[in-house]
Amino acid sequence: MAEVIQKHSLRVTSNPEDDVFDGTSTEGSEADNEAANDSSKNLPEEEEEEEAPLNALSQFPALRILEPARKKLVTIDTQRIIWCLDECIRQHKIITSLMLVVLRDQSKLDELKPSLGVDLYKALLRFRKLYNELERVYDGGENLSLPIIEGKMCEVCKDLLRLFQTNQTAVNTCVSFIPDNIAIPGGRKFHQPKRLIEGLIDLRKQMFERLLTTPIECKERTRYLKKVAENQDSNNVTIEKLEKQLADAIKNKEDEVAKKNEQIRKLKNDLHQIEEFSTENLKNTKRESERQKASDQRASDSKLQKLNHDYDLANSVYDKMLQEHRDSERKLRTRKYKIETEVENWIAKYDQEMTEKQDEYEEIDAVYTEEKKQLSELEEKFAVLNEEYEKIMEERRIAREKREVEDKDYTMKKEAATTIQAYFRAYKVRKMLKEKPNKSTSSKRKKQR
Repeated sequence: MAEVIQKHSLRVTSNPEDDVFDGTSTEGSEADNEAANDSSKNLPEEEEEEEAPLNALSQFPALRILEPARKKLVTIDTQRIIWCLDECIRQHKIITSLMLVVLRDQSKLDELKPSLGVDLYKALLRFRKLYNELERVYDGGENLSLPIIEGKMCEVCKDLLRLFQTNQTAVNTCVSFIPDNIAIPGGRKFHQPKRLIEGLIDLRKQMFERLLTTPIECKERTRYLKKVAENQDSNNVTIEKLEKQLADAIKNKEDEVAKKNEQIRKLKNDLHQIEEFSTENLKNTKRESERQKASDQRASDSKLQKLNHDYDLANSVYDKMLQEHRDSERKLRTRKYKIETEVENWIAKYDQEMTEKQDEYEEIDAVYTEEKKQLSELEEKFAVLNEEYEKIMEERRIAREKREVEDKDYTMKKEAATTIQAYFRAYKVRKMLKEKPNKSTSSKRKKQR
């Protein structure tokens, strides 16, 4: 229990008043609140799984005071922190699966393709191409383009992770490629990534427990741990006294053991004498058993003769029953032959009837073939007539279109002539009107002269 308390005390800060996640911060803009609500909806169900390590303290009644009073995060800031850690763990798992499994095995990429979608699959192909180029640069040694390729790699990785956020099915399938047990062929490459992911998961657990703890609970824990330390000092004094008493008891026990050893030595001597007596008794018993064995052998020989006689009688009975069974088998075979003969007759009759049916079918088929041939000839004649009909209709259509074009041309020419004549008459009228005023003015001038 003391070790559990000591480990748990390492998670408690020395100054609880400096805790910024005290659960009382409710300020913020409306946009921040909405973002926090969205992030809290996206939180995985691991919050329920986090209650297991917290409830582990409740197994010890003395440690219940160390358990946080709250079981869930209620503030936006704390939910954002946990969501960030969950997102970081998920992205590490995706990148580990892509770089160590999917990009190195085309079959895994084909298996993942149905759940990716078009955009995500194209982004993954670009990521693989850039990843292969980066590996070639690493293998070739120093290169001036290495920082540029690394920067592109980071940007492509960010875009790929953004696309994965909208496809939870692809995330689950991709993460399932990471083996749970690395003690398999090729599993050594997962050692460091899995250590990093496990470290992030442990950090999330500690952060989750820390965010559930208020400053008042921290103070209570500190006082409780101080009291436990004082009780432990007093218990150590009591333990020292008990150890002294134990040493005295052990010394007394050793003295008693020495006395018991002396008694055991005496009993061993008595046991040796008993063994000698038992050896003599065993020899006598062996002689008696040999005499009994001889008598039993004689009785066994007589019993064997009797059993041989019984065997001969049973063998004669067996021969008699065998003959009877053979006679019965002969009768059954005769009956089987009669039945098979009848079956063959029925089969021959069936074959004859089927032959007649086949002949009838062939006659009907011949009639059908002849009628079908006649039908094809009629269809050919009809096709020729139809072609001639279509040709005649096409000629009529062309003639009709030609007449329509001529009528339209005639109408256009007629309208054009009418228009030209109208314009020409108007021109002549205007010209006459212009000439009349000139004539009147010239006549007036002559009169004046």
